[in-house]
Amino acid sequence: ILNSKHLMTVEQTRSDEKKRAIREKIYNSYEIDLEFPPEDIPVIDKEDADVMESIKVLKERLRRVGEVNIGAVEEFERENSELTELISQRDDLQSAVNDLEIAIKRLNKEARNKFLKTFKAVQQNYRELFSALFEGGEAFLTLEDNADPLTAEIQINARPAGKKIRGVTLLSGGERALVSISLLFALYLVKPSAYCILDELDAPLDDANVDRFISILKKYSEKTQLIVITHNKLTMEAADVLYGVTQIESGISTIASVKLGEDYHLRAA
Repeated sequence: ILNSKHLMTVEQTRSDEKKRAIREKIYNSYEIDLEFPPEDIPVIDKEDADVMESIKVLKERLRRVGEVNIGAVEEFERENSELTELISQRDDLQSAVNDLEIAIKRLNKEARNKFLKTFKAVQQNYRELFSALFEGGEAFLTLEDNADPLTAEIQINARPAGKKIRGVTLLSGGERALVSISLLFALYLVKPSAYCILDELDAPLDDANVDRFISILKKYSEKTQLIVITHNKLTMEAADVLYGVTQIESGISTIASVKLGEDYHLRAA
């Protein structure tokens, strides 16, 4: 009887040790204490073999996840700080782009207003000068329809007295020269300068048109010094000072100047 009791005590002790080991294993694996089990433990109605297979699969997935990166928090904070800096720089650039677009729109608006104002003034001057040079006729400038004034094409229209309106390219050489002179001085009158250089503008003109050209020069020479490069004798007679280039000796150029007084102009007239 004593032996039987001793054996039973030993078996009980072994059983208690196994239960304790199982309880510790479950707690370590699932944080569940079987001595005080929670009330919401799910009931597993699967076969043990299926449960073990599921556990095996889950363990394999956990193994593939790899070890925990202890420096993950510091790495995240560093990357997040860099991201925040980049976002800040991006926002600054976008803000600068927006400000620049607003400035461009404002400048374009001001440029359009100034251009249209200048265009209107040039249009009026062109009409008056054309009428004076051609002794009549009609001339006007037009902008391309439905286009931005800053990029629109400008059409130059001219109709000498007694002729139909047609393109500038269909005019004679002398007529085209007068149209160019009209447009040149129309631009000049908007913003006059201290001096103006005219290179052979009178070359395609006949004597009658040269006289009209000279009358324009005299009119605007009161406020601007006009320097005219010409071979036309009528234009040279109308000048106050003549500068010529000659070669007294072969290969050596010499500049000669002559100042013409009022008496000369009266005799020439």
